[in-house]
Amino acid sequence: MTLDHILDITDYSIILPCIIGMVLFNKIEKSFRYLILVLIAGFANELFQFVATNAQLKIIAQVVYLIIHFQLYLALFFSWDNSKRSLVTRTIIHSCFFIIAAFNVFYSHMHMVMSMVNMGLFIIVSAYAMYVIHLENCGANSARAGLSRKLIIIPFIVFNVYFVSLQIVIFFLYDALSEDFFVHLFYVIRFINILTYISYSLGIKWAPKKETYL
Repeated sequence: MTLDHILDITDYSIILPCIIGMVLFNKIEKSFRYLILVLIAGFANELFQFVATNAQLKIIAQVVYLIIHFQLYLALFFSWDNSKRSLVTRTIIHSCFFIIAAFNVFYSHMHMVMSMVNMGLFIIVSAYAMYVIHLENCGANSARAGLSRKLIIIPFIVFNVYFVSLQIVIFFLYDALSEDFFVHLFYVIRFINILTYISYSLGIKWAPKKETYL
């Protein structure tokens, strides 16, 4: 079995945190459910991209997932933001991300432009995640809650930073570098992806449990 075959299989490692999340969905703290839902949506999108044959339907499914991705991660990080943004602020930010991400359907022919716009969204969410983890370090959450959140936020930031950096390199240097070079770069992002899902699995497994009342 070649490295490509192994990586093709491990691309579906997202199923691991999905299963753990579904088992613990009703038992863990409510905020972690946003992560579980985005993982389930990601797995559903992976399956659809694999079985679908219509290119336009694939684009629409990818855009729907992109919208869900941003909305749920924003909801997750807002719930962990100790500064507690107002409802109006959160609604405006959610709406802006929804509209910008939805433009991918109508401007899919402008692939490079929309890729740059999407990278901007990833950078903004990652920067906000860094802010949230800074608040986490300064906050008074339990050690268990702090650990599980870091197991989610840190790999999220690492993946996004590498992904955006890779897209920038491709945009400016694709013609100047060899195809093998980019193949190896994509190997790295697939390994990061695997480690991210392992970390998410541990973060969900160790997430604080929902309080129960007699």
